[in-house]
Order: sequence, then structure tokens, then C-alpha cells
Amino acid sequence: MTKAIGEKLSIYANGRSATKFACFRSGNVLETTGSVVPLFKQQLKEGRDLSVTDPGMTRFFITLEDAVQALLTSM
Repeated sequence: MTKAIGEKLSIYANGRSATKFACFRSGNVLETTGSVVPLFKQQLKEGRDLSVTDPGMTRFFITLEDAVQALLTSM
């Protein structure tokens, strides 16, 4: 929720300043610290259901290289 609030504050700041603000959220960056993928792999290996925050939630995955390129492009 704090990420979403930060994004909303950045968007709100646009139009109220000469400075332009942008938000970048990469989703799940594969094979990085904090990635959910190792947890999912372990759960599958153990024959368990995948744990999700909300069954209606959509997860997006991106490679580290693509995340870096997207961040550089957005800057």
C-alpha cells in the first residue's frame, strides 16, 4: 500500500510544479532478492498450492535485464 500511496503522491505532484515526476514499479524481477519465484518453486516441489495474496490478483514477471532497461528508458 505504501508503494501505491507514493505513486499517487508523485502523480498528484505533476501539474503543481515545473518538475516532472514519474513512477516505475517493475513487478516481480526474476532471480533477485525478494522475488517470489524461489518460494513458488519450493511450494511446487513440495506438492503444495502456490500461496498468493489474493486469488484475483495478477502477478507480472520481468527479467533483471528488462527491468534495468525499462528503468533507464523511463529516466
